[in-house]
Amino acid sequence: MSRRVANGALPGGGIHVFKHLRSIASVVALCSASGTAIGQTMPTAFTYQGELTEGPTEGNGAYDVRFRLLDNAVGGVQIGATLCADNVSVINGRFAVSLDFGGSAYTNRPLFLEIEVRKDTGLDCANAAGFTVLGPRQAIAPTPYARLAADAVLLEGQPASFYLNAANISSGVFADARLSSNVPRLNASGTFSGNMTFTGAAQFSAASGTFSGTGTGLTGLSAGNIASGTLADARLASNIARLNASGTFTGNMSFSGSTQFQTASFISATGTFSGTGTGLTALNATNIASGTLADARLTTNIPRLNATLSTFSGNMTVGGTLQAQAINFETPAVRRLFISPGELVGNLSASFADPPSATNASTVLTGSATAAIHLPDGAVITELRVFMIDDATADMQFLLLRRPLMGTAGGTIASIDTSSVSRDPAVRVMNDVSISGGTIDNFVNQYLLRVVIAPTSVGDLEFRGAVITYTVASPLP
Repeated sequence: MSRRVANGALPGGGIHVFKHLRSIASVVALCSASGTAIGQTMPTAFTYQGELTEGPTEGNGAYDVRFRLLDNAVGGVQIGATLCADNVSVINGRFAVSLDFGGSAYTNRPLFLEIEVRKDTGLDCANAAGFTVLGPRQAIAPTPYARLAADAVLLEGQPASFYLNAANISSGVFADARLSSNVPRLNASGTFSGNMTFTGAAQFSAASGTFSGTGTGLTGLSAGNIASGTLADARLASNIARLNASGTFTGNMSFSGSTQFQTASFISATGTFSGTGTGLTALNATNIASGTLADARLTTNIPRLNATLSTFSGNMTVGGTLQAQAINFETPAVRRLFISPGELVGNLSASFADPPSATNASTVLTGSATAAIHLPDGAVITELRVFMIDDATADMQFLLLRRPLMGTAGGTIASIDTSSVSRDPAVRVMNDVSISGGTIDNFVNQYLLRVVIAPTSVGDLEFRGAVITYTVASPLP
């Protein structure tokens, strides 16, 4: 019941293996005799017994043996996993190992067993070094297929197609391992390549990972729940302004903080800007096309029409007519009034020669005479100066007087007396700058120049004229 098949050679001699098929059959028989009943699962393992020789000598010691199932005697496709028996004990050439390729290996197709052996060198089965493939492959005898017939009894009279229809499964739970990788698990990651529709509320209680794919079908999203990331410009409506693009604001814009335009080469606004512009720089006055600048925005160097006083420190040239209700000088303007002898009214001893001759160039007076003085209101007298000849033993006196319009009490503004000078036939000048009450008030007073000349028997006294110097704060008259 056995046959001897040469299966290659190990280093140092040939190897021959005997397959005792009666031993495999006895396994099935033993399983049946042990009480395997209908409805119980048939075992898929079987015992393989063989004989190993090295040349003419029977093998003894430890060997590593590997087994593979293939669907063809040469080439073909491997069925199931590679089984490896490590440190198999061979005594007088005999050994036995248990093999289990699983029930799925035994279908209605031919199967061939390929064997590899090597002397045990301490390497485990994970290391494939040193194995020798024995040939030819051995066809699997019908004994393992006997479990198929037993399995048919377990179908309870139903054809196999009955159990291929999921609608006929009425109880029990499929183990996760029996589900394809296309079926999602609650406790495992999964990728949905198709569209998923949830008709009820979907709650993700532990979404610590990330969602991937398109979210075009999501509705009712709240922007308040966006906690990270940056929304791409392409996802914003055209109504949202961009920092790097032109935009037109059709409504009112209010900036509560500072607004800076770093590159404001062209900013167009059909409406109005409101708020403070204190941060704006490099403004061009030529671009102001309407409105009126408030006085408060002008420097103090700009005169106002309604200001109480404006001071021009530079020269001002008026090409046309200057009209002003009042003009004041920063430094009072100096003016002079000349009083000639002919303006005197009083006790005259000689008349004024017109034109004056070389011998009578002035009015010769005896007694006293007075001339009215007309100065602008508010003028301030600063000096009285007289021109005269005092070549006599008598003296002359010149009085600049202030007389009230109502009443007789008045006062002397300035006075000059020739009693302190010696006789001299030449014209001399005398002055008085010790002015008292020299501010002109024409609404209260009148102003007079009085010349008093005492009669003389020796010499000559002559009045040639007087000059009153005064200042005004305004240019007129």
